[in-house]
Amino acid sequence: KGLLSAAVCGNIFASPPTSHITAALEDLKSKHGVIVFVINYTGDRLNFGLAIERFNTHRTTEGSARMVVISDDVALEGRQEGKGVGRRGLAGSMFIMKVGWTLLEEFTIAAFPLEGKVNLFGTIGVSMSACSIPGKGPMFKLSDEEMELGLGIHGEPGCERTSLKTAKEVADLLLKRLEQSDKKCLQKGISFTQRYFGKYINYFEKFIGNLGIFADIIFS
Repeated sequence: KGLLSAAVCGNIFASPPTSHITAALEDLKSKHGVIVFVINYTGDRLNFGLAIERFNTHRTTEGSARMVVISDDVALEGRQEGKGVGRRGLAGSMFIMKVGWTLLEEFTIAAFPLEGKVNLFGTIGVSMSACSIPGKGPMFKLSDEEMELGLGIHGEPGCERTSLKTAKEVADLLLKRLEQSDKKCLQKGISFTQRYFGKYINYFEKFIGNLGIFADIIFS
């Protein structure tokens, strides 16, 4: 309870085929409809979008599927690499899916209010080593004295490669990047839960409270 009813996986670093997505939609179909969370990568948006379009062809609004695209990464803002595809989906997916389920305790899928809220999360990652597909070598090279900011989950290049730093220095660097984002909810001194979730704040507090941390997050 409180998580996904189904997950559709492809091969490593690849989107699942539309036939697999359609099978999951058919298995979950009901008069209430289906919410589909998709992280913002081209292959995922294409395949899930096609499957949802086919699924909805002969259905009314009540039983249809709706796609929510998650795009929380701030690493490529203002960079050429980020143009066209937009922000990538990262760790914010977990928060958005959990908040989404909580909202569905109160709202029908047809009235689901989360689409306008998914971009109110911002994340950025850091890596000390390269990822690799099993049976193959690392996708890129980092020396023992280097780290890379802003990698994608498939090993896509980040926004900056820099010398290895202490944990505190890394935290300060990541927080600075988040505060410089053009996402208003991340700007210094702004309480994003109160300002952006408005009347839905109680649902967000319920979710965050279950994690045992403060519901109202303020960068200062």
